[in-house]
Amino acid sequence: MKKVALSLAAIAVVSLAAGDAFARCDFNVGKDAKGGKWSLVRAYAACGGSTQHPATNDVTNTGTPSCEPVLVKVNGDGGTKTDWEFSEKGACGISVKAKGDDACEELTTNDGIPLAMPAGGCVYLQIGVKCKGIVDNDGVTPVEDGDSVWRLLTNTRTTLADQGGDDQTIIDFSLPIVIDTAKKGHKVGKGKVSVKTDSAIELSEFLSPEAAALPTCTNFEIVDIVLEADEQAFARMGSSVKDLEILVR
Repeated sequence: MKKVALSLAAIAVVSLAAGDAFARCDFNVGKDAKGGKWSLVRAYAACGGSTQHPATNDVTNTGTPSCEPVLVKVNGDGGTKTDWEFSEKGACGISVKAKGDDACEELTTNDGIPLAMPAGGCVYLQIGVKCKGIVDNDGVTPVEDGDSVWRLLTNTRTTLADQGGDDQTIIDFSLPIVIDTAKKGHKVGKGKVSVKTDSAIELSEFLSPEAAALPTCTNFEIVDIVLEADEQAFARMGSSVKDLEILVR
């Protein structure tokens, strides 16, 4: 079984024969975008058009419409925000990397259980999340296993050379990855939440092994990634800074 690092924006064609007219791979792609690492920051309610802030109610000192108070994002009408928050040293990060394999029938779960995927080449995304300093709203009590159900909700837009037809872009697809500490690579405790998995494992379980075998000409767009606690938003991809010395100058 041979594993190959591939471009996230443009998965190189490693198994499509020249005579395969049913798989075109003619869409425009870039080069050398194997993936990357990003921060996950607290998720706050949108200003205007959301159930929490239906309309703006203030402006900044430069006149930009805004909303106050600042509200942690709540999913759905009548939902309750998560009580978990970052400590002063709390942080979350995520890494996503495209991988190719020329013998996907040999792929397994983190525990070594065969995924029973179709024979041949395929691509998948390796996904890793590491969080630390997650505490209760008392600012002290660290999260422990069993306190909440944590999951990573990934939303991707995939364009691919479909093996049964022409190049296609499929509907935006949300894949919930439940962080289950009974599984290898899933950890919760002592203020930390982490998971190490891949799309082959998760799609095989969520849909089917056949659906998990993405073709070797595939373009992944990351629409959104959110870490949830009890189905309420905790953090999403972004960046943040809190420098009070600069703020008071």
